[in-house]
Amino acid sequence: MDFNKEVTAAHLNATGWVLDNCLVAAATPFDSHFFYIRDFRDESVRLYSVTLAAFDSVRIPAEYPVALVDHLVSLLSRISSGELEAAASSEFCELLTLYVKTTRTYGVWQGMMKATDRFHLVINMYPAGSNSVSLRPFMISSETPVASLEQVLSTSSDVARLDRITHPQWFAA
Repeated sequence: MDFNKEVTAAHLNATGWVLDNCLVAAATPFDSHFFYIRDFRDESVRLYSVTLAAFDSVRIPAEYPVALVDHLVSLLSRISSGELEAAASSEFCELLTLYVKTTRTYGVWQGMMKATDRFHLVINMYPAGSNSVSLRPFMISSETPVASLEQVLSTSSDVARLDRITHPQWFAA
């Protein structure tokens, strides 16, 4: 029996997630940051986690790769379509971490929290044209170690409704 896996599975199940549909770090939910990605192209929602130590070990390069977001979106699309297993792509978690660390959302969160705090970051993926996507990251708080699927869906929908009004350019015409 893998104690960490059992603890993680119990927390995921209690909040509406299924472990088999999530890519979670080998640690428990108490040692991890969580990413919830909602793809509005196919209405899928995925949960990923990374340990605090693994997240902290990723450094932003001096030359920020402009193609980072395009590559991340490509990997997310391939994972969403079943063409690529997220678990099989070690570069996926590193790219996701690098992307998050370069967002204003993370910068604001980092300025308000302690270094040992964990975060719950939702990324809405909006269809923005024939083959393009807009990424919209935002933080949520959760009273449980893992945010519930219901909370992620509800908050994500609320943010999308607001974004359609305030940022219509992020969506396909």
